[in-house]
Amino acid sequence: MKCPLVKYTLIFLVAILTSSLNGQVNQRWNVPVLTMDGSIIPNALAGGFNSPQFSNIYLNEDTLVDLFVFDRSGWKNLTFLSDPSLPGSFIYAPEYENSFPELQ
Repeated sequence: MKCPLVKYTLIFLVAILTSSLNGQVNQRWNVPVLTMDGSIIPNALAGGFNSPQFSNIYLNEDTLVDLFVFDRSGWKNLTFLSDPSLPGSFIYAPEYENSFPELQ
């Protein structure tokens, strides 16, 4: 390229266009996972536990006791809200996991 203005303009455009790219994809946790007969598997995308510690907690400030799970082997926090329609069952709520301090 003979003109340095064109060269710097192209570099600037490439830098601007590539800076808007996302390296991570937002995952949707509310997608239903079905069995072969069509029934929904609850908490299918919550993941498995290797060495969990369970604790009662009030996450969403209702009168129901919610569940906090700390997996010691993966240093992972998992949060579950109590399901008011079915006592004793929980719904995976990943939006509360960022409310806890990062583990080291």
